[in-house]
Amino acid sequence: MVDTRLWGKSEGLPAPYPVVGHLVDTAVVCGAVWDSVLSIAQRRRIAEVLAIGPGQARSVVMFWAGLHDLGKITPGFQRLAVQSRSAACAFLSEAAYVDGVLSGDGSGDLRHEYATHRALPQLLARLGYPQSGGRLGRLLLAQVPQLLGGHHGRYPEGVGPQDLQDPQRDTPGLGAGVWAEQRWEHVAALHEVLGRPVGRCRWRLRWSSRAWSSWRTGLPVRSTSF
Repeated sequence: MVDTRLWGKSEGLPAPYPVVGHLVDTAVVCGAVWDSVLSIAQRRRIAEVLAIGPGQARSVVMFWAGLHDLGKITPGFQRLAVQSRSAACAFLSEAAYVDGVLSGDGSGDLRHEYATHRALPQLLARLGYPQSGGRLGRLLLAQVPQLLGGHHGRYPEGVGPQDLQDPQRDTPGLGAGVWAEQRWEHVAALHEVLGRPVGRCRWRLRWSSRAWSSWRTGLPVRSTSF
């Protein structure tokens, strides 16, 4: 079950706004951008690259965009509101959340978009995204997290095999236990809300594809910058 106490937006709001609400909102905005900004030809081209229909492609891209702030479900990010929103953040003192903070996690230095990049490959694998069929860095399983990890303008380096097994090993700031469980619950909830948009998507794409390049440089940024 999604814990709606985990916040995604706070500044300028009367109360912290749940991460899950922000993920869904972003996915909906992405759908609006798809409908009103992309030309029919662009939509068709993206669908062709993914080897699915335009309607399916729209849902898949919405899902990806919605996942951009998954990395806010980490100890370091959630602590950012402790001073200004102490009552709303009181749940962080619960045993499950405390126990999930790994020793020497360095979470204060872990940017949320980088956390998305590190945590997401394992979760996409759990949804059925193939882990084989070519070099890891050329699979959607790795490419999508890398794209989302750059939604503030700086793209992280590629995904390694360890990220599919235990992302907390090299990035302890992600948090374990309930933190990892909640990241999965949020991914699963968004996936369900959007109608489980996996379909028969092509799992290996070329960076040289014009449609893919256009998507990675424009659509996620437009959708997430609100």
